[in-house]
Amino acid sequence: MNSPMKLMTGKMKIAAIAVFCCVVAFLAAGGTLAWARGYDGRIGPRTFIGSIDVSGMDPELARQAVQTHVDALYASGASVILDGKPARVPLSTLIGSDGTEVVQFDLDETVHAALAANHDANGFWNAIRLLEAVIRPTVVRVTVSGSERSIADAVRDAFPDREQRAKNASFAFSLSGGTWTATVVPGTSGDEFDIAAFRVALLERLAILSEEPVPLPIAPRSPEVTDAVAAAETKVALAAISRAPFTLQLSSGPDAATKRSWTIPAAELAALILPGQNGLTVDPDLFEERIRPIVEAVEVPAQNARFERKDGRIVEFAVSAVGRALNEQKAFDDLVTALNATNRQGSDEGPSATIELALVEVEPLVKTSEADNLGITDALGTGTSSFKGSPRNRIANIRNGVNLLNGLLIAPDATFSLLEALRPFEL
Repeated sequence: MNSPMKLMTGKMKIAAIAVFCCVVAFLAAGGTLAWARGYDGRIGPRTFIGSIDVSGMDPELARQAVQTHVDALYASGASVILDGKPARVPLSTLIGSDGTEVVQFDLDETVHAALAANHDANGFWNAIRLLEAVIRPTVVRVTVSGSERSIADAVRDAFPDREQRAKNASFAFSLSGGTWTATVVPGTSGDEFDIAAFRVALLERLAILSEEPVPLPIAPRSPEVTDAVAAAETKVALAAISRAPFTLQLSSGPDAATKRSWTIPAAELAALILPGQNGLTVDPDLFEERIRPIVEAVEVPAQNARFERKDGRIVEFAVSAVGRALNEQKAFDDLVTALNATNRQGSDEGPSATIELALVEVEPLVKTSEADNLGITDALGTGTSSFKGSPRNRIANIRNGVNLLNGLLIAPDATFSLLEALRPFEL
């Protein structure tokens, strides 16, 4: 008689336990989802940007925390090991009154990655990913970049006497009795910084905001252009000089009706020509000096649109205009091509020694057509200062500065320089 009752009682206990477990699971799930919602708009738990704990921070607070560390790195420079001794390489330089960053940290992209690391659009999976973060910490690497050229300049400025750079073989030209002759100046070996390897290691350290010293390797280096290579190019170089002067000609753009030209005489060409690994080339620094006056003569900077605020609306008072710039790389490449087009037997017979210059359009950062999409609704701030009693020259300077700055817009992600905006300065 008791057996059926005991069996029923046992089933009821199991059912009660099952109900209790379901209630607990439901409450736990609800609590977990509520806990997960507490991270909406905030970075997940146990999340690090490099070595900085940004758990639970909103993006702005996380950015400030990382920015503080980055500023400290800029101030102190990168720790390196050179010849077994500790040293530092600056990560920012000051040229005149302008600061230049050797490496660039993209903190907006980094913080966005940290925010997205443990979140999901689906509420359930969002909670799961956040729970996983509690168990397994997340480390987000900082997005950092730096060109090999800028890092090399910083290293060589920091240690100007340590490196003895290898020198390629070159030419020495002379003119006697109307005839050009050439001899080969031998190349020399040296000890050079391995900038490529250092750059990779440096960016790797900075990506995790590590201050651990980075090895700065230096190794023996042989010339890339040997004496034999230079000797093989001597006849071609002399033939190129015999075709001088070379002409740089501009026949495109607004002034196409009146062609403009500049000549490179033989003596100047002799200073420019270098032997290269694949034929003649041109000294890039001397070429830059030669073409700079041409650049200044033909280039026109792009004009950004300027606006003023009337009746709560932004209205235009200066139309944007497309600028023009000289394609310097094309000019360089075309000159090198013209030099190497000389008869390989050393004859002075060759193609035309005229290099056609090309202009490229430079779009303004702020265009008239984009004014309504800039999202400008209110003035961020105003400043008022009395210059009553100031001398005439100060009053004139203030008015001139106001005219230059009034209505000026700063494009998204652009850096504003007051000095650049007020140039040129005259005494």
